Amino acid sequence: TGDMRPEERQAMIEYYNARYGLDQPMPVQYLRWLNNISPLGFESLPGGGRGEFGFKVPDLGTSFVKNRPVLDLIAALARDQGIERSTRRVDAEGTGGSGHTHSAHFFEQADEPEELMFVVDGGAADKLIRAVEDREIPVFCLRRAIDYWRFGDDGQA
Repeated sequence: TGDMRPEERQAMIEYYNARYGLDQPMPVQYLRWLNNISPLGFESLPGGGRGEFGFKVPDLGTSFVKNRPVLDLIAALARDQGIERSTRRVDAEGTGGSGHTHSAHFFEQADEPEELMFVVDGGAADKLIRAVEDREIPVFCLRRAIDYWRFGDDGQA
């Protein structure tokens, strides 16, 4: 931004202020943030509108580097590699490598741990891990060998 003309710099500031709602009064910003991180509130609709009130998945924000939620990036990488089945869940609490507790308390809901799980063979796991590393997506990963099978005769799960 150092080589920008003043009017370009001002246009950029106005764009980001509008994009992130920083041009709104502080009470509006706070209520929007509170609605976004809460599991109970108005669902956000495409285009910025609000849907019905009820239980929803908290919106924990977007990666500023990739401009998308991190778990969405990883899920898209998995789909690109033919991995269609996954489980995504929001957990109540977890402890990170630094010893910091990540939890869903009122003022720390943006710090709520999320988990994305895939059941794949070793080769697909290696390929997905390499894709995440190649894109430099900062995320904790746990890989373990498990036995899995499907109950029932219909072959659908």
